[in-house]
Amino acid sequence: MSDDESEYIDDIIEAEEEFDEIDKIHNHYYIGAGVKVKTKYVMMSSVSVSSFFDFSYENVQRYLCLPFEPTHQVDILHLQIQNGIYFVIIKTFWIRIIQRNWRRVFKTRCEIIAKRRLLKSIHYAQLNGRYPDGLNYLPTIYGIL
Repeated sequence: MSDDESEYIDDIIEAEEEFDEIDKIHNHYYIGAGVKVKTKYVMMSSVSVSSFFDFSYENVQRYLCLPFEPTHQVDILHLQIQNGIYFVIIKTFWIRIIQRNWRRVFKTRCEIIAKRRLLKSIHYAQLNGRYPDGLNYLPTIYGIL
């Protein structure tokens, strides 16, 4: 780690002093990193929303994984406190699945809109009151999973 990077890490540590002192709340969401222990994930560390936006993603990632190599991803974590242990459910995984499926749906939407702009499609719609077969339905986010 270069001196410039360690300077940014020191800035994050300074900005996060107050946030680290606050007790975390059961069933709340946090930005942080979790580590897998047997079959469950445990919160390794977390960062405040303001620090997440104030510093670069790479520096926040280094801060969250200070004792380890910065290979863990920054995730949205749903905190479950059981017997004083901070178990987490990683929510970013589901967001990635939705984004992947939405990209496919969005590409289909763009193709349909482009075909609707063709003169023959516009003419067909004026004569028949609807677009040609295959262009009437515009897919939405509902039902993509």
